[in-house]
Amino acid sequence: MSVGRRLDGFDGNAEDTKLHTMTVGQRIKLYRKSKNLSQMELSEMIGVAVQTVSKWERDNSMPDISQIVPLAKTLGTTTDAILGMGGDEADEMKEIRDYIRDLLDSGYDDQSADRRKCDINKKYYDRLRSFVDKYPLNYEMMLECGIIGYNVIHEEIVSNLHGFSEKELNRICCDTVRMLCTILNYDVHLGRNCKAKSTLICVYAVMGSIDKAILECEDIDEDERNVNLYKISMLAKDNESRLKYGKICFENSLRNTIRMMYWLTGAHSVIGEPNRDNAIEAWKKFFHLIEFSETVLPKSYNLWHKRFAIVGLAKEYLRRSDFEKVIECSEKLADICCDGYVYLSKLKNGSVREEEGLYHLESQAQNPEEIDLEKLKESFIWDFVKLYDECDDTFDNPIVRSERFIAAKKRVEAL
Repeated sequence: MSVGRRLDGFDGNAEDTKLHTMTVGQRIKLYRKSKNLSQMELSEMIGVAVQTVSKWERDNSMPDISQIVPLAKTLGTTTDAILGMGGDEADEMKEIRDYIRDLLDSGYDDQSADRRKCDINKKYYDRLRSFVDKYPLNYEMMLECGIIGYNVIHEEIVSNLHGFSEKELNRICCDTVRMLCTILNYDVHLGRNCKAKSTLICVYAVMGSIDKAILECEDIDEDERNVNLYKISMLAKDNESRLKYGKICFENSLRNTIRMMYWLTGAHSVIGEPNRDNAIEAWKKFFHLIEFSETVLPKSYNLWHKRFAIVGLAKEYLRRSDFEKVIECSEKLADICCDGYVYLSKLKNGSVREEEGLYHLESQAQNPEEIDLEKLKESFIWDFVKLYDECDDTFDNPIVRSERFIAAKKRVEAL
């Protein structure tokens, strides 16, 4: 995706204060900020001292009844809304729903699909924005406005469909960020918070504020973080950022997949008694996944998983008494162990250096000097013990008597 436009100097930081309930003073303050007015400007517009506005917002006093109406008109809302008494929100929300339905049904036959969608988004955004100005405590509509605002911003920056001036685009961006941050700061609804966070990350990313987008990813769970890293990689303006965060996303997704396949395949063996073929197929697929991951993840990260996969596969063959396949697995296991031992030995003495994944994956070689080769060798030998220990008849064990199995085990013991 190539981005057609960059907006420099954009800034829209979230406020830190989190409030779950609002007083009249807090509502006045929120309405005032939604209009980008200072206390001085508001006081001049309604003809009171700036100290009076300050007292209202600090809840040290209440507006007189004669001041409520001009205050509501100046802030673009209703007296009921300022006093927290609701008003006509429900009726106006229904009007908005009817408006967008009519807008979608009206058709733009003489326009392309992109242009039609662009016009609808802008008109919908403007209608929602006027509603949010009037009812800034309606977080449901505020979130919807923020999402549509992102669509408008994306259409303009990526494809220049609207042809906004720099000033107009900056205004929409700041308003959209402010609405999303308001939800994150004040709204206690987890679902809306999650959507607002994701949308805010996308807004920052499409505008080129990658540092801010990444910063917003820090306090969300791993799965959500990875989804948003993917979005950042797709929306980033420069190839370097797209490559960097795309690789982080890929590595993290692959690591999570391996971890889940590890447990899933083990569980498949437990429940696979009626049909061992299914369990064998699962272990094979897990092993192929590990081999594929070697193109991306640190080599030492995969060593343990490869051993686990090949031992698990061998055990399945053992349960079917397919001793030839078990011996083949033991030879493959010896190759894995010997190759891994040599590699980790080189890491320990510094003759090779393992590149860390961008996501700092769990690698046995994060601290090469701490690698214990003797314990590593013991764990390799134990892999072989697991195989013949699984046999019901230890004294008449065809695995132990196999010259190929013995040779494979001796290769590891000789490390």
